[in-house]
This record gives sequence, structure tokens and C-alpha cells, in this order.
Amino acid sequence: MTDAGAHNSSYFAWHPVVEPARDVVSVLLTLDSQGQAPISGKKFAASVISAAGVTVDQIMFGCDEFVTSYFSDAGRDRPEWRECWDMRLLLSQKIDKRALKMLAAFPIEESPDSVGEVRAQIPVRVIADFDSLEKCAKCKDVLQARALAQTIRWPDRYLVRDVEPHRQQLCVDIGTVPRSRISELIPDAERIRTICQELGGRIRVSLVPPT
Repeated sequence: MTDAGAHNSSYFAWHPVVEPARDVVSVLLTLDSQGQAPISGKKFAASVISAAGVTVDQIMFGCDEFVTSYFSDAGRDRPEWRECWDMRLLLSQKIDKRALKMLAAFPIEESPDSVGEVRAQIPVRVIADFDSLEKCAKCKDVLQARALAQTIRWPDRYLVRDVEPHRQQLCVDIGTVPRSRISELIPDAERIRTICQELGGRIRVSLVPPT
């Protein structure tokens, strides 16, 4: 764990969602390639939750690290796989998901009190935006069928984030490994990424829903 003061860089907040229990908000965070997970900081958490349009108090937060190419620069020839974070904030009361603001690369100027690695191993994750839950489900079914046929690696976990009516994010964890072994999972992640794209998923971040 280290003091966050040395970063002098803003985190960027993306795509807040309310989880089913309605008292937890999930916000995706990015920074530069040298960034680390926010670990503590009440003012930092308050800035994130305020940016998302939430007016109730947050009780605590935690961050789940993952490596993804979803936030790659569209101008790059090959996707950049880098560490990002799913910041999950526990609220003092339940909220309606319609209260959330849609965020895309929203700068959080407040710094966390401390940053660091939350856990020793980290998942490699493919994220694909679809314009309906049905298309997410179809993609998941295709991935499972190909995994059963042993043409792709069997994914560790599937998650759908309900960002907005026409942006459903299918998140597929390819596997979880020590940071020193991330490169071993990239070929499998690239294959799953391609399948998601072939089925209509947008595999790099966009400010508009997929068409």
C-alpha cells in the first residue's frame, strides 16, 4: 500500500450501475498504465458517488482489479491490455437506478488516501457492449458451446452490467493469474474478444451505444 499523493493524476469514471440489491453502485475506473487500485479515502469515494448522481451517503467501498483491452485507444493497431478497477460503493440506503448519471471518462480530481494491489492474482476480462440482454445471452451461449467443444478456453465468470437500456455490458473473465503471468491469457482473451465482436458486441469503449 502506498500514499496516493505521488500520482497527481485523475482517475476516470465510467458507466455506473446499480447492483440488484440496489444499495451498491459499481463504477469502472481507469488511470494510466502505472495506476493502482484506490484503497482508502472518504473524499475520493464521495467524489465518485457524487459524479454518478447519487445523493445518499456511501458507507464503504472496495475495488476489484482486472485487466482488459476495453479501454484501448481506437487508433492503436493492436489492443492495449491494462489494469482497471470495478469500484463498488455500499450506500446507506437503496436507490433507483434511474437516479444515476451516465459517465464516460469523467475525471475524478480528488485523490484516494492510499493505493495498492488489493489481491495477489488478477483476472483478464473481455468487455463487450450489446444493445440488448438477449444479445448478451446469445453471446454467452455461443461462448459456452465453444468452450464445451474445446475450441476456446472455458471462462471463469460471466457478468452483465445494465449500463442503460441500449448498453448491456457482457463481462467475461478468461482466467485469474498472478500479474507476472497475464500474458499467458491474452491469446485466449483475443479469441473470445473476436467472438463477441462477430456477434455484434462493441469491444472497445464508445460514447454511444452499439448499433
